[in-house]
Amino acid sequence: MKIIIMENDIYSAEGLKFLSGRCGLITEEIEIVTSIHALKDSLSHTKFDRIITRIQGCDENIGDWLGLLADFPTYFAQEKVITWEPTGSKRLTLLSGKTFITPKNIDKNGRIADILHQISLFLMPGKIPSEANTPSAKLSMKEMKILSMLCTGDTPKIISALTKMPVKTISLHKTRAIKKFGVKNLTELLFY
Repeated sequence: MKIIIMENDIYSAEGLKFLSGRCGLITEEIEIVTSIHALKDSLSHTKFDRIITRIQGCDENIGDWLGLLADFPTYFAQEKVITWEPTGSKRLTLLSGKTFITPKNIDKNGRIADILHQISLFLMPGKIPSEANTPSAKLSMKEMKILSMLCTGDTPKIISALTKMPVKTISLHKTRAIKKFGVKNLTELLFY
């Protein structure tokens, strides 16, 4: 199954991709884009089975989304779009008349492990994992803490949790903090 994730915060997107592996999804089949324009470009030359997106800033870029609906109607008509932002989903549904699927039981903080668990259930019908095999159960407390912060895109707090460096210092020197540990991005830091 080929999946495309649109998340305009690259750290949250990387976190989604990292955790998707823990959910048993095939990460090689997941493409991440960080803007609606990049999403449109990818959809133009690749056929995906599902689009996963938070649909942020609906009020600001609703024209872009409606343009996407017009250009790629089959994705929306066949309910292949998943969003975990109920408010944005309802607003788009109201304006477009199309149906968006919002996974159930996602709390308003949108914890990333629960998001992926719900999405994995939707993507793999008939293969509902037992409670012991949920992403939340598989992850260590350290990973859960980091991934929960990834969902908010709060880079300084994530690095602080990993390095014990003050958040204020990291806010000013994010790149330096990552370089200190010889990694390229936060996904690699998760394995530190």
